[in-house]
Amino acid sequence: MEWAEFILAHEGDDPARLVLSRDRYPGVDVALAAATIESRRKLRHKVPEWYGHPELILPIRLSAEQCSSTATARYKASLAMSVFTEAHSSDIRIADLTGGLGVDSWAFSEVFEEVLYNEMNPELAEAARHNFTVLGAGNIRVKNCCLGAVPEGGAMSVSGILDGFCPDVIYLDPARRGAGGRKVFLLEDCSPDVTVLLPELLAAAPFVLLKLSPMADISMLLRRLPHVREVHVVAAGGECKELLLLLERGFEGEPETVAAEIPEQVRNDGTAVRNDGTAVRGGNDALRFRRSEEAAAVPSFGAPSPGALLFEPGKALSKAGCFNLLSERFGLPKLGPDTHLYLSAYVPSLDAGRVRTKMPENVRTPISGKRGTYSPESLLPGKSFRIVEILPLDKRGIAEAGRKYPSADVSARGVPLSSDELAGRLRKAAKKKIPEQVRNDAMEQVRNDAPLHIFGVRCASLAANLLLVCQPLI
Repeated sequence: MEWAEFILAHEGDDPARLVLSRDRYPGVDVALAAATIESRRKLRHKVPEWYGHPELILPIRLSAEQCSSTATARYKASLAMSVFTEAHSSDIRIADLTGGLGVDSWAFSEVFEEVLYNEMNPELAEAARHNFTVLGAGNIRVKNCCLGAVPEGGAMSVSGILDGFCPDVIYLDPARRGAGGRKVFLLEDCSPDVTVLLPELLAAAPFVLLKLSPMADISMLLRRLPHVREVHVVAAGGECKELLLLLERGFEGEPETVAAEIPEQVRNDGTAVRNDGTAVRGGNDALRFRRSEEAAAVPSFGAPSPGALLFEPGKALSKAGCFNLLSERFGLPKLGPDTHLYLSAYVPSLDAGRVRTKMPENVRTPISGKRGTYSPESLLPGKSFRIVEILPLDKRGIAEAGRKYPSADVSARGVPLSSDELAGRLRKAAKKKIPEQVRNDAMEQVRNDAPLHIFGVRCASLAANLLLVCQPLI
């Protein structure tokens, strides 16, 4: 039986049981097939283009778990190419010195003239050589070398691995696991140590793109790494997925920070889709700013009212640390200094940031609150809600909100309660009886398949703690 036929015939099997029955399949590397089957399950929604090729060999489960998704890989490819003008966009090369499963190199091959893929694990490197051929990525060179800060004990220098390949960009995703698989976050604990390698990297290429832990402290990274031109915080599916640093040889200015929300998946035709396959608004929503702008920004404050919109910054904006600037640049009053929730009559548009005062109607599209209605413009990375009801955050308010909206999601911001504590009090109140007509009247206001969201917040302008019952818009 051919490899692809075996994979498809057994893709629903338990991989562990399959390995135990290996004697039934002479001529087949059953352990490798079991690893491939399990890895394919991880790639089904993450990298559907690879899942569509049962001929691929995927030998290490952890690599499939840790690899980039199609969307994040293509984001990196676009970012790496963005530094070149159209006049210099031909014959551009990139070297991926920490290749892994090869998803990033595959995405690079779609936009770069030539790609050098290097992976220290020989099993992964050999699989990548086969997989790139299956995928039709004929412009990728495969190498199997160990990159080390000190070229000894089998490790090679950057120039030794490049071996005459002259990249315009070098990409590294240092391994963030130490001894025993323990996760590490400090730069020097990752492998390879980019703090030591950086001079050699920038000597070999004018640009270096680093993928680092999304948990890393951005301020610390900027203090420790010179020549950072851009910082990209990339979120998808409600999670901060990647922290990318673009370094340029000789760059000494203030880096620009980009907070980007990208689709969970991007099909070959460019359609953005969720993991369940449903199409969503395409394109990336990204805000660019400099940290000095955030430090100098002076926010305004406002009080909520029923029917108004509440904007919650997405994970990318929150990780990037853009808070007061949102208020100043987009004319969005904050609820409180540390609440980081904003009030608006419209869903915030990125184009609206071009004005510093109250936004004119022609740069924003009103939102009716009807499910499925959204602004056609690029939006600020985050979520928007319509405020349905406002209650005091006290015993009476908690009791009323809990009984009327028992299935609502809950968040606490700037109040002396954690989200879990507030949710517990609301759930306790929900167990008490409430007249059915009262609950029906409350739910009649929203008519939305998405669950309601209750925010416990501190409103600075009212000097009060409030419960905001909100309906998600998008």
